[in-house]
Amino acid sequence: MGSLSDAHLYKVICGGGASVEKSPAMPPWGDIVPGDDILNLIAHLRSICPSS
Repeated sequence: MGSLSDAHLYKVICGGGASVEKSPAMPPWGDIVPGDDILNLIAHLRSICPSS
Protein backbone atom coordinates (compact mmCIF):
# COMPACT_ATOMS: atom_id res chain seq x y z
CA MET A 1 0.00 0.00 0.00
CA GLY A 2 2.80 2.40 0.88
CA SER A 3 4.42 1.97 -2.53
CA LEU A 4 1.23 2.88 -4.41
CA SER A 5 0.60 6.51 -5.29
CA ASP A 6 -2.72 8.21 -4.66
CA ALA A 7 -3.10 8.57 -8.43
CA HIS A 8 -2.72 4.81 -8.84
CA LEU A 9 -5.29 4.08 -6.14
CA TYR A 10 -7.66 6.61 -7.72
CA LYS A 11 -7.27 4.88 -11.09
CA VAL A 12 -7.98 1.45 -9.55
CA ILE A 13 -11.07 2.66 -7.72
CA CYS A 14 -12.42 4.59 -10.71
CA GLY A 15 -11.57 2.09 -13.42
CA GLY A 16 -11.55 -1.20 -11.55
CA GLY A 17 -8.82 -3.80 -11.40
CA ALA A 18 -8.64 -4.25 -15.15
CA SER A 19 -7.61 -0.59 -15.54
CA VAL A 20 -4.24 -1.43 -13.96
CA GLU A 21 -3.92 -4.94 -15.38
CA LYS A 22 -5.19 -6.60 -12.21
CA SER A 23 -8.22 -8.79 -11.60
CA PRO A 24 -11.41 -7.66 -13.35
CA ALA A 25 -13.22 -8.93 -10.23
CA MET A 26 -12.61 -5.45 -8.75
CA PRO A 27 -15.40 -3.44 -10.39
CA PRO A 28 -15.04 0.17 -11.51
CA TRP A 29 -16.66 2.70 -9.16
CA GLY A 30 -15.99 5.90 -11.10
CA ASP A 31 -19.53 6.19 -12.43
CA ILE A 32 -21.06 5.57 -8.99
CA VAL A 33 -18.82 7.29 -6.45
CA PRO A 34 -18.03 11.02 -6.88
CA GLY A 35 -14.36 11.94 -7.26
CA ASP A 36 -14.21 13.80 -3.94
CA ASP A 37 -15.51 10.72 -2.15
CA ILE A 38 -12.84 8.60 -3.82
CA LEU A 39 -10.18 11.01 -2.57
CA ASN A 40 -11.68 10.78 0.92
CA LEU A 41 -11.61 6.98 0.68
CA ILE A 42 -7.94 7.06 -0.30
CA ALA A 43 -7.19 9.34 2.66
CA HIS A 44 -9.05 6.93 4.94
CA LEU A 45 -7.15 3.94 3.57
CA ARG A 46 -3.88 5.78 4.16
CA SER A 47 -4.92 6.48 7.77
CA ILE A 48 -5.62 2.81 8.59
CA CYS A 49 -2.97 1.02 6.52
CA PRO A 50 0.70 1.03 7.45
CA SER A 51 2.90 2.90 4.99
CA SER A 52 5.50 0.14 4.85
